[in-house]
Amino acid sequence: MDRFDATMGLYLRSIANFVRLPSISAPDYPEKNLFKSAEWAARKLREVGFKVKILKEEGAHPSVYGEIMVDPNAPTVILYSHHDVQPAEEKDWKTDPFNTIVKQDRMYGRGAADDKAGFMANLAAVDCLRKAGKLRCNVIFFVEGEEEIGSPHLATLLRKMRPDIKADVALLTDAANVESGLPTDTTSTRGLHRLLVRVETAEHELHAGLWGGAVPDAYMALSHILSTLQHPNGAPRLDALKPPVMSEEVRKAVATVPFDEAGFRKAGGLKLNVPIWGDPDLSVNARLWRGYVLNVLAIEGPQTKIKKASGKIVPWAEALLELRVPPGGEVNEAAKQVEEAILGLREKMPWFDIKVSYPKAPIEPWEADLKHPIVGTLAKALSVGYGRETVFAGCGGGIGFLFAFNELFPGVPLIPIGIEDPDTRAHSANESLNIADFGGATRGLIAFLGMLGASVKRQ
Repeated sequence: MDRFDATMGLYLRSIANFVRLPSISAPDYPEKNLFKSAEWAARKLREVGFKVKILKEEGAHPSVYGEIMVDPNAPTVILYSHHDVQPAEEKDWKTDPFNTIVKQDRMYGRGAADDKAGFMANLAAVDCLRKAGKLRCNVIFFVEGEEEIGSPHLATLLRKMRPDIKADVALLTDAANVESGLPTDTTSTRGLHRLLVRVETAEHELHAGLWGGAVPDAYMALSHILSTLQHPNGAPRLDALKPPVMSEEVRKAVATVPFDEAGFRKAGGLKLNVPIWGDPDLSVNARLWRGYVLNVLAIEGPQTKIKKASGKIVPWAEALLELRVPPGGEVNEAAKQVEEAILGLREKMPWFDIKVSYPKAPIEPWEADLKHPIVGTLAKALSVGYGRETVFAGCGGGIGFLFAFNELFPGVPLIPIGIEDPDTRAHSANESLNIADFGGATRGLIAFLGMLGASVKRQ
């Protein structure tokens, strides 16, 4: 770790250079930038001693595979990160999103935290151990190029990795600490499904003065439907969306994670008079990690711009709903219950036609085995790296790449670890990396790889 502390500035400069490559994976952005980013990551891996391949599948953005095999009988760790980033509209940023700047111990730039710092933390840990002659485990690197668009080709690309890999653990360095400086093992994620609700009331638009009062308004009809799904405090109304019972082990883990309401409100940008909402029977942490939630992501119809609205009744309206499903729930079944509740309103609200469809494939919830010894080993290592006791937290989001890893490496513990913090603003303008947390994560990875290398070899 002394070696890392002495050279941390070099790794931070590498992050800054990496951020300069605008590797946006969203549609309609130049793919050449993703190739440049993949080649940059591949070059860095080769400098550390990895054998490297750039993986490309038809229709896929490039990913990078690297390996260092020190002993076929030694434990093997897979280190995951991604080199693609979200779009960044310069008008929304206070600084150039692709030219980093450091202010008050934070590095600002698109991808500085999500997830180019994740790549560099993984690389720095291996680099320092290798230079010290202390790398005693096999290391597989996988640097994805499509995480920000849902990892559509990840399973196919993973199959192109060595077919004889027998991994002992996979660390996914693309999660968040629950607060700055607090090492966090992410041990669960919620699943998700999206439902498109469409209401139709007429075949065409109508003059609001001539027809209003007798012909239903599609926007108002849609509002009535949406109001039946949620209590005013944000808790779901449907009995099918009651939170699953937590095990005693999980309940204790959730309860030990600190919750700072002032910090939560600041990071979330909540207005002064807006209370935290959700199921009052759950703590805020449990609401975020162990509860169901329905959000309206978008509403569309013939008139969506207030300044351009005219006096007419709209004949149709759509709402895109996102259903988050906690561990213990089943995504398709939960979505079916929501669909049936919506379609069941036809008898109570016969004035309009209701349709429900599913525009995207679902993501199932995921949960780690808290009793697996490697989970405890990683917690100890991160505590060494940060100088604070590690907590076990959930993640309210769905992480698609977990299931690709589960499919190809069944039984291998998968543990997402944090490189972000509540002030990171990943996916938003003015994304930033907490430099101290980058140091803590890297030291924790050095400690973990050392502990793993000292474990019993395979026979």
